[in-house]
Amino acid sequence: MNKRMIVLIALVVAVSAVPASAETLEVRGVITELGPSNPTIATSVVTPLYVTDVDPDTAGGQPGLQWNYISFAGFWYDLDDDLQTETMAILATERDSPGTDTLKYPNDREIGEGSLVYRTHPVFQEYEMHEDIPDTSRTTQTDMEEAYDGDGIGDAVPQDLLDRDIGLCVESDNAGGDCGYFLEGWMGEKYVAIDGNADKLCKLLVEFEDDDKKTLSTGEEWDLGGGFALTANQIIGEDTAEFTLSKNGMELDNKNVSVGRVYTYTADIGGEQDIPVFSCYVDAVWRFRGTDRNIVQVMYVFLIDDDVLEIETSDTYGAMEVMTASSAEIVLTNDATTIDLDLDTKEHIMGDMYFKTADDDANDHIRFYPYVEYPEPDTDGDGDGVPDVWDADNSTPAGYWVNSDGIGRMWGDMNGDGRLTSVDALMILQAAAGKIEL
Repeated sequence: MNKRMIVLIALVVAVSAVPASAETLEVRGVITELGPSNPTIATSVVTPLYVTDVDPDTAGGQPGLQWNYISFAGFWYDLDDDLQTETMAILATERDSPGTDTLKYPNDREIGEGSLVYRTHPVFQEYEMHEDIPDTSRTTQTDMEEAYDGDGIGDAVPQDLLDRDIGLCVESDNAGGDCGYFLEGWMGEKYVAIDGNADKLCKLLVEFEDDDKKTLSTGEEWDLGGGFALTANQIIGEDTAEFTLSKNGMELDNKNVSVGRVYTYTADIGGEQDIPVFSCYVDAVWRFRGTDRNIVQVMYVFLIDDDVLEIETSDTYGAMEVMTASSAEIVLTNDATTIDLDLDTKEHIMGDMYFKTADDDANDHIRFYPYVEYPEPDTDGDGDGVPDVWDADNSTPAGYWVNSDGIGRMWGDMNGDGRLTSVDALMILQAAAGKIEL
């Protein structure tokens, strides 16, 4: 049985999403229980959460109970590429009193200061564009390709992390550009760790799959989310488009990009230079005679927010405090806060993450699980079929068709300019001929 099958079984059997209230949903992790047969964490060696060393910072190894992507669906996990970064553990003995059990049935229900440990780190991910499209203009690898290829002598990693040895890269401060980026789970959410720094995170706003395409009419402004918008201003010559990238109505960048090339916008953010914020591949352009609008088609669109979450030592998030904030990893503990797992309680950990304990008056077992709480998607203000919590535009007029983000347009308005014109008819004919995708 392979790892992904194990993950799927674990998610179905051990982890579930259940109603928490009329307004929220909870996504929980595997339940742990201390009772007469296993009164302490140290005596819980047969339980699925038991790990012999959950605290590599402590000499000699420290056993404990640990949740990861398999045992806690609240943590970020990429099923397609089997990527994960987050763990949370309760030490078997108190950090500040090594001879004392952290939890002990029936009376000790307190996780002492520093005994709950959360860790995360960045992992490399190849750009979809690099994976799919070769760069025929060169025969040697860029520095980043060489570092993550894993096929040659002197590579930075022993395993091959690239599906393509030489592919199209996005512009950056690395010689030859970037062939990939770095993902990191942070309190259950997916982030991009800029330049591979665990302590500098940006939200990933747009990431096209390899078969996704976007068709833009010249002059059309495409709302990318997060205040960003892309406009294909005009077609120059036979195979070049002029683009403008803006945020909140202010122009960030303007470039002419030819078909078969990559448009990249870089910015200095979070103290790092030339970070690729936006990129796309120009797939095709079409001129329509007798009209003032032409068509540009882009693929492999990638966008991160330029607002950087910088995590620093001593920052606090709920009951947790940042103990380590480096480019390699982030470590938080409940350094100055105890967490009391009394009967029938909800104890805040950090962000939307909590512990829930059982109301077990009969035998006082210490039974609990971690969970992440989400607002329940039960309202749809504009009636477009996309709940408001996920709707990027909750004022879509009746009769419009919408995508999964709730962004709509009227039927027949193929270029999204709010009008029905001959350009829309030409686009439909081009699509029918297989020349463009709508």
